[in-house]
Amino acid sequence: MIHDPSKSKNLRTPNKLNRNVRQFFSKLGSLLLLFQRTPIVQIILPESRVLGVSGMGELAKWSIASVVGLCAFDSIAGASTITQLQPSPGSATVKATIDKNLSFVFQAVGTLRPPGSWQIIGALPAGLIHSNATFSNVDSISGIPTQTGSFPITVRALVSQTLIGPSLSQSFTIVVANGTGTPLPTITKQPASLTIKTGNFATLSVTASGTGLTYQWYKGASGNTIRPIKTVSAKTATFKTSNLTTTSKYWVQIKNAGGIVNSKTVTVTVTP
Repeated sequence: MIHDPSKSKNLRTPNKLNRNVRQFFSKLGSLLLLFQRTPIVQIILPESRVLGVSGMGELAKWSIASVVGLCAFDSIAGASTITQLQPSPGSATVKATIDKNLSFVFQAVGTLRPPGSWQIIGALPAGLIHSNATFSNVDSISGIPTQTGSFPITVRALVSQTLIGPSLSQSFTIVVANGTGTPLPTITKQPASLTIKTGNFATLSVTASGTGLTYQWYKGASGNTIRPIKTVSAKTATFKTSNLTTTSKYWVQIKNAGGIVNSKTVTVTVTP
């Protein structure tokens, strides 16, 4: 048999090509990982080691489409957030006064594209409305509040105009004072849920700061005032339930000249 050196050289060429391809994709993987630094890229890059030369363009296009489409609000190092522009820039508390105009403006920062829509989760004070801007980094809540109190809400920025898909959320509290100069009550320690045996009573307590505080405990979910408890202790910071045979929910409303604050709902679980 006659040995042909040219054929031997050609047999080694694919191995050399494979090594070059692997080296290229290894460098490409490191570059993309450094540039994006997102979880989706970390999933994509290991697969690049086994792709052929013809798959290089598809890998890049699919990587970019995945990051933009699925992680539109996952910026580098998790910098995406929603922040208050006015009336208290950067704060999670929105200060307002009853019967005076409020313009609460907030902005999505660090996103790859403007939100397609906005959503407010939670009850707004009476008199305020959500503008719900579309395809804008800035949105607002405005109006003249006619209800004092503390109103926790969550602001969501969504990629699409529907309430589905990737989103970014931030919690705020709208605090509406009555304009008398008296600060709203502040709950410094919420009542806690507990467990008792059937036929026993429970003692619930709340700690609040402020002047001229009054208390009223209710049965049911926080904010629902149709079941006030008419006992002496239900008008104090420490409330003693009746002897219970079923699991029940309670909350307390605290008032002063500055306005009204509601506690969270607590559950008294009754066991045999």
